[in-house]
Amino acid sequence: MSRLRLQRHPDTPCDYIHSVAAFARREGNQLWLQFRAIGDTDGIIWPSGRSDKHGWERQDGLWQHSCFEFFAAARDEPRYFETNFATANQWAAYDFTGYRSGMRTVTDVEMVAAIPSVRKNRTELSARLIIPPAFVEKDWQANLTAILEAKDGTKSYWALAHAPGPPDFHNRDCFTLSLPAPEQP
Repeated sequence: MSRLRLQRHPDTPCDYIHSVAAFARREGNQLWLQFRAIGDTDGIIWPSGRSDKHGWERQDGLWQHSCFEFFAAARDEPRYFETNFATANQWAAYDFTGYRSGMRTVTDVEMVAAIPSVRKNRTELSARLIIPPAFVEKDWQANLTAILEAKDGTKSYWALAHAPGPPDFHNRDCFTLSLPAPEQP
């Protein structure tokens, strides 16, 4: 699968980043994700403070600052899950029973590996996860997203698609990427 270009929400300008691309692939019980923001990345506040040698830690509230996200739902089911990744080697995973309801921290998602890279003209993050067993054998509708917080305090919201109104990554109309279940041997 090729990289997918995320669209900036029209109500959230960004003077620094001119494109965000993402990639998602399922393989067995694993999910591979990649994100890339291109532009004047010095104008964005990238969470920092942890070095790679400390590994990745779970942290709530990552969506309040610059982060990359992935949402997926089994087709025709209200339940969905969300993962968040910050360049400070922090991540989170949540399960929802329905639209913005029944949120709980997911413990059956495991971080296998992740690599953030913040450079002058691009920031990248790659991650590989073990996905929740309840989702492994199901076809998904998904959304890849980014929240970018500029040093002037403004935020821009990027996604595969946006529903009318304010940015809302949980809106199922934005889950436009089809990721079929891996073929079973």
